[in-house]
Amino acid sequence: MATNSKSASNLSPEYLLLGYLAIKPTHGYELYQMLKLDLGQLWHLSMSQIYSILTRLEAKLLIRAEEELQENQRLRRQFYLSEPGRKQFEAWLFKASPCSARALRIEFLTRYYFMERLYPEKLPDMIGEQILQIEHDLAILNTLMEKTHPEDFYNYNASQLKIDQLQIFLKWFYQLLQNQTSS
Repeated sequence: MATNSKSASNLSPEYLLLGYLAIKPTHGYELYQMLKLDLGQLWHLSMSQIYSILTRLEAKLLIRAEEELQENQRLRRQFYLSEPGRKQFEAWLFKASPCSARALRIEFLTRYYFMERLYPEKLPDMIGEQILQIEHDLAILNTLMEKTHPEDFYNYNASQLKIDQLQIFLKWFYQLLQNQTSS
């Protein structure tokens, strides 16, 4: 079922780190390397930002850390996802992204990345839910557009641009769904 399009996007990098820890426990530098390799075109976080987020997640009890002795006798903190962290991550993972270009580009693709690794059988449902959300938002925008006069230049053109963007995204999502169901 389509969610309210007015809901705020959850573009927080906290979900990104929770997702990596849902895949496997790891340490901060490895998180940084995985991020750069896999999602570096979507997310740009420095090492200091990652460690700051890990500290915040640990304070919220969404992750826990254990110190491990390395071969070179240095201590390294290994991070693990807690049960509350898993619940919060999965609540985000299974929710459709808001229909803004930024949310669809960053949040949806991030959610897709983790869904593919953790629950690949649920990808068609995820894509279908996002399609429903976009179609719902398009219907609302088209209704508003009918009430907006072209003389109201900025509102009219802003609405038209958003409609055009969502139509492009909708086409892309249908192709994604087709590719997913044919493979």
